[in-house]
Amino acid sequence: AGLDISTTSDYNNDFSSSDRNNFNYNQKDNNNHNHSHNYNYNYDSDFQTSDRDCVSCRCGLINTLHKIVGGEETRIHQYPWMAVILIYDHFYCSGSLIDDLYVLTAAHCVEGVPPDLISLRFLEHNLIERHVSRVKVHELYNPRSFDNDIAILRLNQPVDMENHRLRPICLPVEAYSFDHELAIVAGWGTQKEGGFATDTLREVEVLVIPQSDCRNSTSYKPAQITDNMMCAGYISVGDKDACTGDSGGPLQTTFDETPGQYQLAGIVSWGAGCGRPQSPGVYTRVNQYLRWIGSNTPGACHCVPYPEEDY
Repeated sequence: AGLDISTTSDYNNDFSSSDRNNFNYNQKDNNNHNHSHNYNYNYDSDFQTSDRDCVSCRCGLINTLHKIVGGEETRIHQYPWMAVILIYDHFYCSGSLIDDLYVLTAAHCVEGVPPDLISLRFLEHNLIERHVSRVKVHELYNPRSFDNDIAILRLNQPVDMENHRLRPICLPVEAYSFDHELAIVAGWGTQKEGGFATDTLREVEVLVIPQSDCRNSTSYKPAQITDNMMCAGYISVGDKDACTGDSGGPLQTTFDETPGQYQLAGIVSWGAGCGRPQSPGVYTRVNQYLRWIGSNTPGACHCVPYPEEDY
């Protein structure tokens, strides 16, 4: 994707809700300690709600509970929000569907590319294709440091949320670090440094690394890892990682005690090589951008993490 990227949780979670916009996310770690977080989409203020007749739908649900460098091939439509980004009809990057009209990806994938040269494909086995009508790269994206490496693609027409094979991923819990959580990276990138891209969507499980460890215990300089980034992988051994071609794709983690529902913790951004020791993958930290996403995704129909009757 123009970059060489180094690129089943043991938590128990409970939810409580008072309205559609807010619910509490209570997480219990392996030491039986509770961590409470407020999950807030701010639909009424941050998100510009659609005038269209939107169907009720849930985000983040995979299509199978069966289970990249060190990765496994996914089942058919396992991660139904995965988008293939093509430029001039050639595979370039990945992205994540976040509602019926928008895809999140990395800014470095699409910066300077006219929308009419970009197309998107979903459900690689039952193809759904869309063109792009608008590209929104973050205003503060820095192509040298990869800070604010995030972009929004608007589809030329919505996808059908009544197609139960196709589903957006949930946006992440606000102000939560995801430290020490297991996460999944999925993509069509190369399986090893210097390798070739794969025709089959693959996944790899990585560990989210605390910010202080990524800044001080890796090959990266502390200033390289900004507050808008997060690291995931295995510092000492490397091996499991995102790689070239996975750019823009999701770093996703579960947030429900029932397996199979995911939130978008990060976006594959950059790194030193692929799977190298001391050089974990670096990802855009999505929950730093929830208000920005909300203000730049007008007219969409949103899916919610839990059934409508729970809000």
